[in-house]
Amino acid sequence: MGSESSDYRHEYEDMSYTEYHFQPTLSFDQLLGKQLHLILSERYKISGSKGTDNLFVLSNLEGWGMQDSVALDLVQSSKELLWRAYDPVNSAYNDLRQNENEFTPTLKLDKGGRVPFDVTLDLPFYVLRERLDYRRDVVDTLAYRNMFAFNPSLNLRNNNWSARFGMSSSTPGLKNLMPYKDSRNPLSVMESNSRLKNNQRLNASMNWRHKLRKENMGGASGRLASDFTYHLNSVALGFTYNERTGAYTYRPENVKGNWAWNTSYNLTLPLGHKQKWWIDSETRTEALHSVDYAAVSGLDEAQLNKVETVNLSEWVKVRYVGKSTKASLLGDIRWRRTWGHRPTQESISAFDYRYGMTIDHTLKSWRTTLNADLCMYSRRGYANAAMNKDEFVVNASITQPIFHGKVTLTLEAHDLFNQISNTTYEVNAQGRTESWYRVTPNYVMLHAVYRFNLHPNFNK
Repeated sequence: MGSESSDYRHEYEDMSYTEYHFQPTLSFDQLLGKQLHLILSERYKISGSKGTDNLFVLSNLEGWGMQDSVALDLVQSSKELLWRAYDPVNSAYNDLRQNENEFTPTLKLDKGGRVPFDVTLDLPFYVLRERLDYRRDVVDTLAYRNMFAFNPSLNLRNNNWSARFGMSSSTPGLKNLMPYKDSRNPLSVMESNSRLKNNQRLNASMNWRHKLRKENMGGASGRLASDFTYHLNSVALGFTYNERTGAYTYRPENVKGNWAWNTSYNLTLPLGHKQKWWIDSETRTEALHSVDYAAVSGLDEAQLNKVETVNLSEWVKVRYVGKSTKASLLGDIRWRRTWGHRPTQESISAFDYRYGMTIDHTLKSWRTTLNADLCMYSRRGYANAAMNKDEFVVNASITQPIFHGKVTLTLEAHDLFNQISNTTYEVNAQGRTESWYRVTPNYVMLHAVYRFNLHPNFNK
């Protein structure tokens, strides 16, 4: 009686990829007056990448009387069998060469006199030339593409604050514009889009630092930062669904209107003149308007989808810094509010929070150091029960130097209660992402470190 093969590999993929780049730069600084500089800079970059992705479908050899498990061992040693299994539709070769040239005149006005801050105006002119040798199925072409972009930016800076305004452009890549249809997974087909436009975005940001107290009174400082980015053009993944075959066909499409606004305030405050007790905090707000594509019940084609997200978070730490003891109490909470504009979209209002403490103490007489780290991670308010969980993570260690400090012994315990999960969840405007990781399991370990110094005598 023959035994059934346990080898279920039906495809063999042979891939190779190489790349290189060379980038010289040159700059020239000319003082036009007491405060005005003219800076001319030139950046030239030569780069290239070459890739081969050959797919061999072993089931193509079944007509030759071979099982997949046998064919897998033979195709790598027999060129004739190898090319009989070759899949030309889903195999590709590309050789991309790029020349980038960026010439940037910069006007810089130093503060002084009637100008209370530094002013820097960058006027970069960017030219990209691409050449692509591309082969896939019946397509065998040598394609060229040129791109020109003007990406100005204005920077203002003083001792306590700075501001920046600018725009930038980038190309979706010449390889992504080539006509292809990757159907190696018949239920998830990828298509290109030769009509993709360049990505463009506008950005504005500011920073402000200030002193809450004078240094001789136990100096305290705060920092306010805000950043806003608006995407005039970006790329999202659209798709169509074939109800008869159950297959999805994905295709990149241009979308407009994505934006994100982040604002944060950081505070560092000592309690008392001895500066042994400190309070650190961060208050952060995030607002996102996401434009992409999503499936709609009853329709076979993805529809333009807009989702709003607001995140509010607060992080506080109280720490003590002494000669032999360092300790801290910390806690943070984050509220997430996400909603869409379609009746079928579920809104999210959930909390992520954590609290815990760390302590590090050294026994001077024995030179023994004790360390403990305890923290509770919690989530509440998510529709999926797997995300509403608590993880109490405890790490601890004891360190003892011996033999006049030449040898250090450390007994270390990691995740004492085995709480760390190898599955993480993340919710954003596109939905929920579930990821699995290889994590270090909980353990107790004793390790030793031996230190020695060599003092060679060079006079001999």
